[in-house]
Amino acid sequence: KKKLNLLKKYYAKKDVILSFSKKLIQEIKEESNFYEYGARKIDKLIDKKINNYIINKILSGDNKILVTETI
Repeated sequence: KKKLNLLKKYYAKKDVILSFSKKLIQEIKEESNFYEYGARKIDKLIDKKINNYIINKILSGDNKILVTETI
């Protein structure tokens, strides 16, 4: 959650409103194997899948983005 909140704050400075579903947070925990690999894996997952999705939505003109699942 901490990493997603940092992402939210970063994009808020650029007038983009982000929301993340509870399902997304659970998927990140499951896909990252947090307890086995630690936070680095979470960072990579967020950068690779979620951040790219957000950037594509911004480029298509959206400024209110709901991320419901990892892509």
